Amino acid sequence: MKFSALSDRAEGMYQKVKDRKRNLVAKEEMGIIDDDKKEKDPVAIIVERMKEGRVRNQAFLDGFAEGHGFVATTFSEKVRRSLKKTGDNTTLSSYFWDKKGVKINKEALC
Repeated sequence: MKFSALSDRAEGMYQKVKDRKRNLVAKEEMGIIDDDKKEKDPVAIIVERMKEGRVRNQAFLDGFAEGHGFVATTFSEKVRRSLKKTGDNTTLSSYFWDKKGVKINKEALC
C-alpha cells in the first residue's frame, strides 16, 4: 500500500520526532543517562510540596494537575494514594497552608 507524500510541515515534524527518538535509543544503548531530561513524577513533586507546606489550597492543586495534563479529581486521588502508601494523613486540606494561616490568625486574636 502506498501513501501520499507528507506536506513540508508534516515532513519536518516527522523528521524531528524521528531524530529525537533515534537519539534516545542511541543514548540508552551507550548507557548515557540524561538527568536534565528526566522529570520527577508530578504526584511525587506535589506530595513533597504538600509536606513542606508549600501548597496554598485546592485551586493550586487543581491548577498543578491541569498544567501536567491530569484531570484534577484523578490527580487528587493519586496524591491521596501516595500519601496512604507512606502512612501519612490522606486529607488533602490538612496540608494547605491557607487554612493553617486562618487557624493561626484566629488563635492570635483570642
